[in-house]
Amino acid sequence: MINQYPLWKYLLILGVLLFGIVYALPNLYGQDPAVQISSRGGEPVGAPIRDKAVATLEKADIRYKSVTEHDGRLLIRFHDSEAQL
Repeated sequence: MINQYPLWKYLLILGVLLFGIVYALPNLYGQDPAVQISSRGGEPVGAPIRDKAVATLEKADIRYKSVTEHDGRLLIRFHDSEAQL
């Protein structure tokens, strides 16, 4: 004899399993050490500040992964935490 449970129990188990997988996904990706630069007044950070930050990093011979502008802030990602410090 095969035990047969109601359909809602199977759907509940499937839903909990899918929720657990989606909840755990961010842990599969590594973290990038980063520095976020924003203005005091909340104005967007412009190209001159970005260029100055990149020039300062290159002058100090600090390797960086990327420099992006997001929501008016400058985000500089590094390869390792030593470069971030």
